[in-house]
Amino acid sequence: EPARPQPAATGAEDVQPAAASSTAPLKPAKPAAKPVAASGPQQFCQCVPTSAPDNYGLCPSAGPPRCRCDGPGGTTLCPEELRNRSSCQTYRGEKSCIKIDELECPNKSFMEFHQPGTQGAPCSGYIYRQYASDKRDPTLQTGHFTCDVCPGVKLDAFRGRPGDPCTGYYWRTGEQKSGRLAHCGDRS
Repeated sequence: EPARPQPAATGAEDVQPAAASSTAPLKPAKPAAKPVAASGPQQFCQCVPTSAPDNYGLCPSAGPPRCRCDGPGGTTLCPEELRNRSSCQTYRGEKSCIKIDELECPNKSFMEFHQPGTQGAPCSGYIYRQYASDKRDPTLQTGHFTCDVCPGVKLDAFRGRPGDPCTGYYWRTGEQKSGRLAHCGDRS
């Protein structure tokens, strides 16, 4: 079993004379602080899966999946047709806008895990191209949902010590998996 860290000394404990004579009585030492029991929680840790497609920490609880549509090559697809971005300026109280050669996705959150869905389910959208001159295919593409069942969940919510066994939920599917605690530390 690895040695447990000892409490930091404050400088006031266990004060005894440096050279005690046989006639001088020794002051009893203050009892040392007791270390946390081996079975009790000690630190906040991540539960790293022992058998999963990646080693991203498991989450302590799974929620409803939030997804995005990923297309060929893993690029995130825009659910709406891209449009030309406008550039507007106001000069002497008059506003003027011009279309510039840059494109934008009307759905500003298309790259985030934001819509309900199921991991791997089919979806469709448009490949994001920054400029109209970009040669990538501008037509509607078929993709699949990539999901997160742990959005906003603290991954270091497991209590214990490095190497302790743990169980959590895989972030893509919500499947319960076994793991080991790692990346432990105290919260400040």
